[in-house]
Amino acid sequence: MGVMPDDENERVPILSWNVCAYTIQATELLLRSKGKPLFGEMSSRQTKGLKALVRFAVVNTFCHKQEHVQKHTVRLLSVLSAEHTHSGPSILDIDLFSLLASICLSCATVQKNDKTAGLKTTITNLPIEGQHAMRATFTAHLIQILLTAQIEPHGDEESFMEQDGASNQQAQAMLRAYIVIRELAG
Repeated sequence: MGVMPDDENERVPILSWNVCAYTIQATELLLRSKGKPLFGEMSSRQTKGLKALVRFAVVNTFCHKQEHVQKHTVRLLSVLSAEHTHSGPSILDIDLFSLLASICLSCATVQKNDKTAGLKTTITNLPIEGQHAMRATFTAHLIQILLTAQIEPHGDEESFMEQDGASNQQAQAMLRAYIVIRELAG
């Protein structure tokens, strides 16, 4: 961060969220490159280390000034809003897994201001908040895929759908969504 270590720095929660997301991604990529399943081939020591890192990130969120954490959470959530499209980075430049991890780890503080009750009462709400964050980032990831996919329909939509043998309504709706997203993106 370019400064002397300072536990009160408002960027510390962001750092812990990003370290957590990076570690999970790096572990997944390593195991995928070896052809092993994510949780099936990790040693108990690695599993405990990963769980401890996630716990640290959650507890670290509650140990810092809630105003700073809430400001970061709102900034993270704004990345997924429609107003962000003109002022922020392109959706193609965003690491959505890190965004998802940061939102899930920080979202509990937005609703609670009491540090002592906050950790206990928000743990039960995390699955719902995490599910909403997961849906939003999943949708953004689908848009990333659609924007980078190279689908070239030949002729009109009907002949393209018949060539691929997919004549159902869902496939046609997906192609129309793809065309609209590509046109909106420019």
